[in-house]
Amino acid sequence: ENQIFAVNAVDYPTREEIASVVVMARIVKDKVIIEEDATDKKLVDALLQQGIPRDKIILAYAGEPEPTL
Repeated sequence: ENQIFAVNAVDYPTREEIASVVVMARIVKDKVIIEEDATDKKLVDALLQQGIPRDKIILAYAGEPEPTL
């Protein structure tokens, strides 16, 4: 099934800054589609270290086209 995972940054409890998405990825069939990654240690690198083939990872935030699924 389709799954979406996200990490958000929220200025709590003061809420003086707006909330933002730090990392967001979704799994669609056999692909990991990374929608956003504003970290200094990229999710793609962690996935590759865990043995996920690069052709199964789509960097949507970098303009890589999503496959027709």
